[in-house]
Amino acid sequence: MFIYLLKLTDQEDLTYGLYIYLTQFCGLIKIMCFLVNNNHFQKLIERAEHFQLENEFEEKLVRQRIHFFFKVAVFYYAMAMTAIHTTELMAIFAEPAELPYISWYPYLDWEHNRQDYWMAIIYQYISINSSTLLNITVDIMFSLLLFILSIEIELIGLRFSKMGHVHGENGRFEEGPESELAFETKQFDILKKNIILHREAIAFKCTLEECLNLPFFVQILASAFVIASIINAMAHDTQFALPYIFGAVALITQIFLPCFFANKVIIQCSELSYRVYESNWIVMSNSRHFGIRFKQCIMILFERLKTNTEIIVGIIIPLSLATFTSVKRIFTFPIK
Repeated sequence: MFIYLLKLTDQEDLTYGLYIYLTQFCGLIKIMCFLVNNNHFQKLIERAEHFQLENEFEEKLVRQRIHFFFKVAVFYYAMAMTAIHTTELMAIFAEPAELPYISWYPYLDWEHNRQDYWMAIIYQYISINSSTLLNITVDIMFSLLLFILSIEIELIGLRFSKMGHVHGENGRFEEGPESELAFETKQFDILKKNIILHREAIAFKCTLEECLNLPFFVQILASAFVIASIINAMAHDTQFALPYIFGAVALITQIFLPCFFANKVIIQCSELSYRVYESNWIVMSNSRHFGIRFKQCIMILFERLKTNTEIIVGIIIPLSLATFTSVKRIFTFPIK
């Protein structure tokens, strides 16, 4: 199929072919990436499953975030499948008969034989729909891992902000079942636990960056190129519109999802220093038993928070909303 694209000279046919086959090629790259890094992905999923939620507030927060992701995933599935089915229906009802997707079938005379035509239609329907669903599912899984990472960092930040507020106020400890030493020990243990969780989250981020480097880089380049071709073709031919509008939106969504969820990781990482500052660090820094150790841990933590939190693909492209909004300026063809 890809070799057949080299024979095309008509701009509409070429854009049509690129729209389908470059998308399928990107899907193949992502599936191969998933298979090659299957062990890494399994470990990341297992780690996410074993992340312990401490209270009802955290459980409610996670449910809200997952509900939001579910709506985004449904929208993505609906938009992509609408683009595919619109193209297929327009081809079936077209006069003269044509195939939904430009293909070369040397053993089928589909233009003159109705039986061969329906065989080609059925073959394209099954192959394109199944490969599209698989492509979307892999996209959703990669985006879900990024989203889980952002949720974990958000929860770690919330736990940082609560340190020192459990017992005591303004440097004074109220009388209660816990002694001053027990309270300070508990808060210092919470600090150590949160620092370990943060270190594991950064390792999670580095593993994701390593696994998703190639597929997202290829996806961004290919989708941007196809979107630019579609926009350019639509500017010259107003009849060249409906299926490609859905297709362009689906491709834009395909770039948007990883950029959006990677951007949430950046935002949550950037807020960690503010979360630490929201804790009752004055009380902990002045504690008699752990004051010096607490200050040392906080200083080391702040130095770690200065490290780059962007997920880089293709060595040079950071996954973020800034990258998403700059795609059209980099790849859009001049329209005359």
